[in-house]
Formats: sequence, structure tokens, C-alpha cells
Amino acid sequence: MTRSTSATLVTLVALLAVLGGCATAAKLGEIPDITSGKADGSLEVEDRGALTIGAPVDGRLVGGRAHQWTFELTASAELTFTTTGEDVDTVLYVHDAEGELAMDDDGGAGYLSSLTLPLDAGTYRVTVALYGNEGEGDFGLASTCAGDGCGAANDPWALARDVDLHHVAFTDATPIPESYTRAVGTSPVGLSSPEWWQRWSGGATQSFSWGEGSPYGQRCAQASAIRLEAIMAHEVTDADGAVHYPGREAFQALIDGSGWSGSMFNWVEDVSQGGYTVFDPATMWAWRTGTVKWITIVREDGSCDLPTLDLVQRFADTCLAQAERDGGEIQGCRASN
Repeated sequence: MTRSTSATLVTLVALLAVLGGCATAAKLGEIPDITSGKADGSLEVEDRGALTIGAPVDGRLVGGRAHQWTFELTASAELTFTTTGEDVDTVLYVHDAEGELAMDDDGGAGYLSSLTLPLDAGTYRVTVALYGNEGEGDFGLASTCAGDGCGAANDPWALARDVDLHHVAFTDATPIPESYTRAVGTSPVGLSSPEWWQRWSGGATQSFSWGEGSPYGQRCAQASAIRLEAIMAHEVTDADGAVHYPGREAFQALIDGSGWSGSMFNWVEDVSQGGYTVFDPATMWAWRTGTVKWITIVREDGSCDLPTLDLVQRFADTCLAQAERDGGEIQGCRASN
């Protein structure tokens, strides 16, 4: 596209190359301030959650509405963002907590956008909008990372480690595991190998064989183990500066106040190839006082509904109340996301 903004783009690219340092050192380009959710008071921003760098995402752009993702870097790195699509004219923005850092209009193929910039460790937002805020069309956003800060950004299981994220939509960047890796560091609880519940014709139901799980089921089963690890490692600091582990403390309180020993089964409700669920959404259920089911849902598109930190806390509170009434018994106690 030939517009006056093309000259601005050339200037921007040259300026980035000259800077050589991190883009956080300077504000580049004339970019709408969208920190409050609007750009120039007219652009509505849809929060798409955490972005795993290296994992492509997509969506549909409508005039006046942008898509925005958040990502984190653990150290300095160089990031590249590129939009894809047909018959769509995009604009890319990158922001930090203080405001806009850089933008690109036609740096990609045709009317698409491409932006490369160095960044320090920190939290950032990348936003995609239509040029001129008119029209509509499907788009994709690809990203790459180079440098010391890319380790966490390129973690294909990053979404599973978000203890508050109920619905996890993985992409092909998150692999189908060849084998199951048990959750570690989860004392005082333990999680078994996956227990498949695939209620379609020929599906494995109440099977513990890894090879009988569907590909999506295998990925979600591994994600559920990673989620438990993240919940147990999650820490908060109170007003007095004391560090607490709310997930671990909730489990310990339930063990101390009931007859439960901390044993959990990794129950996988898989409807990726049809069938039906008995438990939906993600649930924790005391099948017996001695055994709790840690229940994950596998959707047709390969996404997963995983237990969250809030679910763990509510399950512990509910079952503790039952244990107090029933002499330590928690059988049948449950909570859902």
C-alpha cells in the first residue's frame, strides 16, 4: 500500500536498527494509547489473554475492534511479530506498562504487518487492529523470540502453568507427549497416571494405558499434571511480608481435617472424538474418602478445561465442612470450575 504511513514505517525500522538497545529506552512512532482499553477513544480492545511466543494465534478483525495479548520476558530478547491473512489490512502495536513502544502498518507482505524490536525483561502487550478501523477479515499472528529472555516465552506449556486459567486453548506449538510425565513437587498430595474416559464407540473408558488415550487427551492429561505442579508452587506474599502457598496450604488443611491421605487420580473426560461427559466443567470429586478425582475436560478442538487454584481452595473448604459433620468422611464431596 502506498500511503504517507509508509514513510513513517521506513523511519521506524531505521530508528530501531540505530538504537541497538532495548525498545523500552524510547517510545517509537505515533501510536494510539490503548492502556485504558481504547485507542484514540474509538478502538475497542478485546483481551485475548497470555500469548505463548512461537505459538501462532488467529481471530477475526472487525472495524473498531482490536485483539490484544500479554506476554512476559525473563531477560532481554529480540521479538518479531508478523500478521497473516488474505484481503486484510492490519496494524501492529507493542506496549509496556507505561504506554506504546512501537507500531507497524505495512512491514509485512502486502498490507500485512511485521515488527521486530528488542525488549528488556518485563510484561508487554501486542495488539492487532485493522487499518482505518473499517471492514473485517480473518487474520493470524505469528511470533518469534531470540535471546536470553526467550526461555519462559517459548514454554509450550505456559498456559497450563497459569493457575487461574480455566480454559486452555493449545496450538500445534504444544506437542502431543509420547509418554506421561508424573507431577513432581506436589507434596502432600500425589497424582496418578491418566485415567481415560472416552465414551465414544471404540473409545477407551476407565483405562490407564497411555497408548489408549487420544492425542488431544494425552496433551490435556499432561497439562493437568503441569497445572497441579504450578498450583503447588504458586506463592503469595501477605501484608506482613510472609510468603504463603495457598494451594499447598488448602490441600494440607483438608488432609489434616479429614480422613483423606492426599491420593488423587488424573481423570480425563475426553470428548474430542464425540461421546459425552459425566463431569463438566473441570471438577474435583471425592470418589472415596481415600481417593479424590482430579478431573480435566478435553474438547473437540483440542482445548482443555483444567482445575484452577480457586477450584482447589473451594474443594478443600467444602470437603472440610463435610468432614467436620461426618467424622472425617468426605466421600461424594465435590466442587467445579
